[in-house]
Amino acid sequence: MPDGVGQDLRTRLFRHIYSYTKAKNASRIAKCWVPLDLFMKRFYRCQKTEARELAGDDYDLHAAFHSLKAAYKDYRCRQLSGQSNEFWDLLYSLLEVATYYVQRLTQRGLYICDAIVRRVGKQFYPI
Repeated sequence: MPDGVGQDLRTRLFRHIYSYTKAKNASRIAKCWVPLDLFMKRFYRCQKTEARELAGDDYDLHAAFHSLKAAYKDYRCRQLSGQSNEFWDLLYSLLEVATYYVQRLTQRGLYICDAIVRRVGKQFYPI
């Protein structure tokens, strides 16, 4: 959406699209959430630093995961009708942040993601 379009219009359009696709997206997320959550737990265990000290690709992964977790886990059970504009603004922002960090990871090539997976995998499944 162009930058010149107001935030209220963006949020309203997002609210309609999100409400329409919620059931389908929820089933897609449910299929992937448990393996992703398990991977991220392993990722954090193999880090030599605390989450707040992550940098580079590791930080991008951390930020994307926590934005998605907040958006999909914390907002999953809420009723969509009757929610305030603040609710929709926050949900929209969380998904924008997640998208930003996922794009940063994937734009540098999938080898970045493969390298993270190999590094985490070696900690738990040494060859």
